[in-house]
Amino acid sequence: MTSSIPESWTRIEAWLTRRAPRTLAALHPPAKRSAIAAAEHAIGQPFPEPLVQSLMRHDGMDHYDLLPPFWSLLGAHGIAAAWQLRMDISGDDLATAEEDDPEGEYGPW
Repeated sequence: MTSSIPESWTRIEAWLTRRAPRTLAALHPPAKRSAIAAAEHAIGQPFPEPLVQSLMRHDGMDHYDLLPPFWSLLGAHGIAAAWQLRMDISGDDLATAEEDDPEGEYGPW
């Protein structure tokens, strides 16, 4: 049985409260729907609903040193910025890769 996104966040937040309060404190408040819509517009397609639900709980985080190296929880703006960077670096190659991904499993996020 899979937990809903809000249920999963409740479990994560409880664990962070006990084990990593600094990481919990670094989580941003919920994203505004307008920020999510702007990010979706920037990448040219809607986010998957589970991602929207997650962003509506926490819109990314501060302190990128609190997760494993080179990983961070991006907010709506950060997702759009990361997508734009990927497109600037290798847009043509990524476009071909996405054409070979009809199910959208490896989409722009």
